[in-house]
Amino acid sequence: MHRHLRAGVERVFSRLKSFTGLDRVRARKKNNVETHVVLSAVALVAASLTAQRQNKPGLIRSPSRLI
Repeated sequence: MHRHLRAGVERVFSRLKSFTGLDRVRARKKNNVETHVVLSAVALVAASLTAQRQNKPGLIRSPSRLI
């Protein structure tokens, strides 16, 4: 049961890294890194909601094609 949950979490982390640039965070302070992570998550959720509202559910997995 937990494998599916973990796989989903890993996919979200992968999308956060590739789409929002979390693989190359340049902030040094903890607060700045936390802000960057939260804003990246908000951007990913906004892209997913945009794809859903445009009736393009396939673009939820590739949010860069929405822009």
